[in-house]
Amino acid sequence: MIVTGSDKHPLYMTDTKTDDGAKTPEKPEQSTQSMMVVADSVIGAAVLVFIGVWAGNFADDKFHTAPWGSIILSLLGGCLGLWRMVKKAMAIDTRPPSGKLPPPIPFPDDDDPNKF
Repeated sequence: MIVTGSDKHPLYMTDTKTDDGAKTPEKPEQSTQSMMVVADSVIGAAVLVFIGVWAGNFADDKFHTAPWGSIILSLLGGCLGLWRMVKKAMAIDTRPPSGKLPPPIPFPDDDDPNKF
């Protein structure tokens, strides 16, 4: 691996190239940030499921409704965890900064003889 940039420490790499000339991402902190977002979503969903199971067990003990409280509240916790993961994924904006969509991909006309 050839490292270019002012600092040679791996944590401070700004631009890296592999031996065959291919470039890796210029900002490794972006991939770290992406991993943190995914980890936060998964851990948050697991915590919500755990809270649902705990509250279900508490409700079953309190109201003598075993196993329905555990089933309903653990499913509710799972749904809330999934909703939280989708909400976080939708919050990541992948559109260009201008807010406009990229131009459509041009396809050949159907009556074009040199279609493919």
